[in-house]
Amino acid sequence: MRIYVAGPYSQAAIDAAEALIALGHTPLTFWCAYTLEWSDVCDAVLRLPGPSVEADAEVARAKAQGKPVYYSLADVPEGVKG
Repeated sequence: MRIYVAGPYSQAAIDAAEALIALGHTPLTFWCAYTLEWSDVCDAVLRLPGPSVEADAEVARAKAQGKPVYYSLADVPEGVKG
């Protein structure tokens, strides 16, 4: 899946992106996306802990589009590894 990583810029965000890759997913992150439009092409959102008005807006948009929002890497299903 293409999973948007929403949260404050931090080492945790980088670690989450690397963990998603290890699970077979493609992370879309704030360092490659500066607008909410990325939520239109993602399959899900991983919301990291921490205050972020932008991340909250990204979560709201994903939910409005009926996409899953995960709040923990443990909840993200394994993807296709290739």
